Amino acid sequence: MSNKVLNIFTIDFPYGSGESFLKHEIDILSKEFDKIVVFPMNFKDTTIKYDLPNNIEIKHENIFEPYNRLSVLSKNIFLIAGIFLNEVFNSGYSKYYIFYFKKQLNILLHRINAANKLGLQFNSSQNHLVYTYWFTQWTLIFSLINHKQKNVALYTRIHGMDVYEDQHTEKNFFFPFRILQSKQIKQVLAISENGKQHLVKMSPQFKDKVIVNRLGVLHTALNPVNRSNEFVLVSCSSFQKYKRVELIVEALKKVDLKIKWIHFGDSEERAIVESAIKDIPSNVLIELRGYVTNQQLMDFYKNDPVDLFINVSETEGIPVSIMEAMSFGIPCIATNVGGVNEIVNYKNGFLIEKNFANNIIADTIKIHNGSSASTKEAFRTEAFNTWASKFDQKKNCKELIEVLK
Repeated sequence: MSNKVLNIFTIDFPYGSGESFLKHEIDILSKEFDKIVVFPMNFKDTTIKYDLPNNIEIKHENIFEPYNRLSVLSKNIFLIAGIFLNEVFNSGYSKYYIFYFKKQLNILLHRINAANKLGLQFNSSQNHLVYTYWFTQWTLIFSLINHKQKNVALYTRIHGMDVYEDQHTEKNFFFPFRILQSKQIKQVLAISENGKQHLVKMSPQFKDKVIVNRLGVLHTALNPVNRSNEFVLVSCSSFQKYKRVELIVEALKKVDLKIKWIHFGDSEERAIVESAIKDIPSNVLIELRGYVTNQQLMDFYKNDPVDLFINVSETEGIPVSIMEAMSFGIPCIATNVGGVNEIVNYKNGFLIEKNFANNIIADTIKIHNGSSASTKEAFRTEAFNTWASKFDQKKNCKELIEVLK
């Protein structure tokens, strides 16, 4: 793969904390490409959070500055008309384009303006390899560039918020202009089989273009066995509404054994959880540790015994947080939503229904706590084996490299 340049388009990476799991993937990809150029969408804070390989270049493109909508409309009227007609007659969202025409027009004008600017950096005298890490703005922008220039091999990932409509609170939410994008994208890389099937169900035009290429994490160590009389439960996520972290608190109020719950992660909705823990019983110790670096989290798993990891989201792809826990051999409790049942099963943890009763978690903890040492060890072994067979980042990145070739 000599003389190949890979262009990766992110939301924040290498700034911010939301895409920390991309770091190790880029480390592996950097060994296969002569150069990787990373384009973060957000770069107000230009403090790089990670040590990056020497062949990584970070570029800032100011393509979202104010623009003249009327000018963009007049210069691209035939392109815009063609795109809308194609979507109205060939997608399953005709009424949304009609009822919300102004909104969708504004979205398209914004992306066309950005594509016209960014297209100058990806001139038509050579071919370009582009990997958009989310099926969002960048992907539509490059679909527009490729529609015009025909010189971009475009690959995009789908995770959760970029494929599942129910992760958005907006009324009548849908993902627009996917007929256009389906014609310009070379491959869609789904992190889960569930995500793949959902995309094809909602947008059948992607049937022959979407494959499963799972994310993964690296193996660091195995979590030590808990030999104390205090059960340790751990979770790791933001406090966003769909994560439902406060439900963990309500479930812990039903637990009648000595238990410590440690939560890693933060966001503006933290106050909801803090309010819920005010009347927690004395047998439950809670530590909200807030944001920590990925390395700090890995060090915790390496050194501090954990009995179970827990995730109670109402919608998910496949959480990287669960992959990380299982790479240390930590069994998990998780809601059976999205692609979660592709990583959690009844051998390596406990799947619970999306709308679970509080006592379900309490009973599950009690059952696991009362299990024999050999049973607990079997769960830990299966958790690690699940990571090794499906979510080993080195193996999954090799598959990604083969696709990008």
